[in-house]
Amino acid sequence: MKADSFYFYENNDEMKKPKEIIALEKLYNIQLQQTFCKDDILNVDRNNLFLLDKKENVLGLNLSGNKIDEIKGFEDVKEVLYLNFYNNSLKVIENLQHLRKLEILILSNNKIVKLNEISNPNLKILNLTSNQITKIIGLEKLKNLEEIYFTLNHIKEIKNFENLRNLKVLKIDFNDLTALDFEAFCNCNLKYLDLRNNWINKLMNLEFVKEIEHLNLKYNHINEVQIIKEILNFKNLNYINVEGNPFLNNTNLELRGYGYENHVDDLRQYFHSQC
Repeated sequence: MKADSFYFYENNDEMKKPKEIIALEKLYNIQLQQTFCKDDILNVDRNNLFLLDKKENVLGLNLSGNKIDEIKGFEDVKEVLYLNFYNNSLKVIENLQHLRKLEILILSNNKIVKLNEISNPNLKILNLTSNQITKIIGLEKLKNLEEIYFTLNHIKEIKNFENLRNLKVLKIDFNDLTALDFEAFCNCNLKYLDLRNNWINKLMNLEFVKEIEHLNLKYNHINEVQIIKEILNFKNLNYINVEGNPFLNNTNLELRGYGYENHVDDLRQYFHSQC
């Protein structure tokens, strides 16, 4: 038994966890240990941890890797800011409405097919990587959301972002997008957009993402050179990757690499030489 996994009472005669933690242990049939580091709660390589504040309120829970198939038991931990359900068996997002202060929710590597309405008003980061989601719905109330991760799902259309005015980061790579109308982001403050490894052959209404700084279009089906030229005129753009798109066949550019190469300078230099 590790002493640093428990809270010590003043008399030091007894080591005891908060009753809310004991209740969750019984509910999920797990043993939780205390950490004093927020990063441990968010780390997908750690699991079965809880984080307390000075008043013994539960601030964070890492419940990764427990084959949990239902979210429950959060009525008495309303101060939670960070919740990690990585690598479980969840199919539905539910029973989180009590967590009004929740800021970071990690649900990656589950079996979620459909997004029910998520109503945590202070949520800033939502990670749904590696699920089975086909449609983006239920985000309308997340007005403070800043980052969303949809990597490795089955999404075919981007919509329902109108209320996400604080959204800065969207990763929707490795999905099933074939076209993208940027008007979906008309009210967003999008800075970082990862669209690599989709099937995109058409980009529309570029004026709605003129403030974009980072755009990854690697391995899509973009044929139209003019679209890329327009994107390169965005004043804040400092990163773009277009490797593996067919429009390159009509140029003498060889933009290959092994990761996240930045093609901004090469593309701008090429198009400038064509003037």
